[in-house]
Amino acid sequence: MNTLLLEHADGKTRTALVRDGKLFRFEEEDGAHPRAEEIYYAKTDRCMPGMECVFVHLDAKTSAYLPYREMRGTPVPPKGGTGLIVQVKRSPVREKLAYVTMDVSLVGRYAILLPGSARSTVSARTPEGLREAAEKRASSLRPEGFGLVLRSEGMEAEEETIRQEIGELADTWASVKAQGNGGEPRLLFGRPTALERYLRDTKGGVDRVLSDVPLSLPVPCEVREAPMALYNVTGQWEKAQRRLHHLPGGGNIVIDPCEAMTVIDVNSAMDTGSRRGAEEARTRVNLEAAREIARLLQLRAVGGIILIDFIDMDRENNRAAVKAELEKALETDPCKTVLHGFTSLGLMEMTRKKS
Repeated sequence: MNTLLLEHADGKTRTALVRDGKLFRFEEEDGAHPRAEEIYYAKTDRCMPGMECVFVHLDAKTSAYLPYREMRGTPVPPKGGTGLIVQVKRSPVREKLAYVTMDVSLVGRYAILLPGSARSTVSARTPEGLREAAEKRASSLRPEGFGLVLRSEGMEAEEETIRQEIGELADTWASVKAQGNGGEPRLLFGRPTALERYLRDTKGGVDRVLSDVPLSLPVPCEVREAPMALYNVTGQWEKAQRRLHHLPGGGNIVIDPCEAMTVIDVNSAMDTGSRRGAEEARTRVNLEAAREIARLLQLRAVGGIILIDFIDMDRENNRAAVKAELEKALETDPCKTVLHGFTSLGLMEMTRKKS
């Protein structure tokens, strides 16, 4: 069961997704900008040909990084002071500026609308056997003058429901365009709240919401005082940020973020028994670790290249079972993940979209 918790305190909104008692996602919003999905009317500033990018002003105090490859329909390099409509792809991280693009995408639960594009496609998560039918459906739903990505949830939704959502997204873009035709750099379209995004992006949907304030939602909602305390969200969150994570079966996971990637080590941390039973014991630990790693990647918002050093297994069928278990556990991840399999050194290689 997917339970969404919502709590307000100290001028901040905290949102958490709990599945069968375990914390999978946690977010604290304080109203800071810029944030991913937001759309701005920006103006160009410094052009850096050597870096193939231009810096733009999002408002009087905020700059962002716009690569040439993310510029559509604009001469490259543009003149200083050129007005552009841009969308934040990645929020600022420490000393790094926000990363923006001119390829705007408006995300719904069932589809993603792409203004200015003419292509139709489907989610990368679509199974190969269903891809052809899904692509035909996406093509038939694509409105004139837009591109369209049919999301996983759109595969089984009623066509009328999807068309209604596409119409709402198209209206949003018309409003953005009408606002972004001159003047000073400014925010045109704010990111949906965490509550709206969780309801939109949670795989399988949200079964119920526990909130400290009354809400009118399309799912069952109960008012509870301090709902985060019911599932010890603070304790689970703090524990998830640690380097060492103990597994119920006796093994452990060590997570080391590096500059270019994240390295995860799986250890048995126990006597694996006789040689005859050692392979089975190692595989059991790896299977348990695969499920926990998938949860921690979401909770820690790990992105980029990820290398997992599972405990060595001699049999190919056991390695295949661990890979399949990790793939299954990653199905509920709202961020795009690609599992590349075991390398020649026996490391599991994967990537996860930065969020």
